[in-house]
Amino acid sequence: MKTMKVIGLLAVMLVMVLAFSGTAEATKIHVVKKGEYLSRIAPIYNLSGWKELYSANKDRIKNPDLIYPGQKLVVPDENTEFSFENPGGDKYTGTLEEALDLLDYPEEVSKLFIEKINEDSSDGHHEISKGDRLAMVFGKNKIRRNTVANWKDETVKLASRKYVVIIEDTEYTLLYPFICGNWSRLPDKKIAVTPPPPPKKTAREPEPKIVLEQVETEEPITRKCPRVEHEPIAGAGIWGNGIGRGKFAYAEYMAWLKKRCDSEYSFGLGVFGALEAGDSKTVTYEWDGYGIGPQIGLKRNWTYTDKHNMIRAQQIQLKARLVWEHNYGESSVSGYKMSQDSLKLGIYTEYVREMNDKWLGILTAEGWHALDRSIDSTWSGDEPSNRNQFMLGAYAQHRFNDTWQTRFGGGPFYQGWDDMYGLHLRAELRWKEIIMIGPYVNLFPFGKSSTYDGVPTSDLQTIGAFVRLEAGPI
Repeated sequence: MKTMKVIGLLAVMLVMVLAFSGTAEATKIHVVKKGEYLSRIAPIYNLSGWKELYSANKDRIKNPDLIYPGQKLVVPDENTEFSFENPGGDKYTGTLEEALDLLDYPEEVSKLFIEKINEDSSDGHHEISKGDRLAMVFGKNKIRRNTVANWKDETVKLASRKYVVIIEDTEYTLLYPFICGNWSRLPDKKIAVTPPPPPKKTAREPEPKIVLEQVETEEPITRKCPRVEHEPIAGAGIWGNGIGRGKFAYAEYMAWLKKRCDSEYSFGLGVFGALEAGDSKTVTYEWDGYGIGPQIGLKRNWTYTDKHNMIRAQQIQLKARLVWEHNYGESSVSGYKMSQDSLKLGIYTEYVREMNDKWLGILTAEGWHALDRSIDSTWSGDEPSNRNQFMLGAYAQHRFNDTWQTRFGGGPFYQGWDDMYGLHLRAELRWKEIIMIGPYVNLFPFGKSSTYDGVPTSDLQTIGAFVRLEAGPI
């Protein structure tokens, strides 16, 4: 009898051990190490941010800013319910094909979605409301299959483009939220075909009608947050007018850092550089120059609710640059040579606001001020030229489709080397927000300075072209 009791007790213990082992295997546990905090742990497991990790461990963590070495934290997986509170906070940066694969659409359905999107053939719009449940991709190929819209204002709707594919008796829906580009999958719908009732015998038999009844399936569709975004930009162009011609190039890099993954603010640290060269059409004189220096920046990405209760994106950024600039010029006929060095402070600011599904509004301001100048010249009375420059701009950007956009506008400017005020106009074609190309003109409708006495104003009107590459943020 004792033996049977022992055997029974061992069997119970074995079952408990097996059950515990199964639970341990299903639930991923992270043991906190010295120096770790939630925002550092979350990227290890491809989570959307520290809040997702904190939500899964509220019974273990009293203060999210205070965790201890040796503490065990539950790591949520891609099927764990995810509270989507900040549209635009973790924008999707992968490809469409990768998003469809993550969202687990059948291959045939994915191909049809790609065809519709390439043809810009959507099925209207869909508004994501607070409480809606869907699968959604984030960042660089992250998936949350049980995402719940959970922003504070219940009246806010997240505007999205809708694509629908019907295969046999199933309706598949793909959403593209305008504010963040986080491709999303709504729960699939079963379409039941109800056969028509038998026709009554009448002199004229009515045509049979097929009624489609949509029934939602009960089964649900079965954020590593980058703390640093790298933003490289490069551009080049040419220009010409009645008295001269030239070319230019510039490049900059900015590393944008966030204190928290869900923060609206980013602090930037980087470098800026520029080149220029040109020659005169009226005299034998040519010049070139270059400048390089550090830059810092502050950027904010946040949303607002428009008059139609749609969530729209907006961004403002400020960059400050300190550049050492060297300019050189010479005339092979007169023997004149000049070399000038300047230390310049530059400020650039930009505000971008999403107006609706097709239009953006952009305001810019840029200024350069020479803090120190020195010159080495073959002319004893030569003085350093004024390298100050200021420009304001207002632009509109129109979206044709996911690939092509255009931006156009302009504004007033001032250039100190010839003491001239003018009007700058620019138009550009934008491919996938990566390559921008277009013409520009600098007009001088406000008259000319004494520098150009005897020169017709028409010779000062300048036309040029440019190309720019923006590879970030990545």
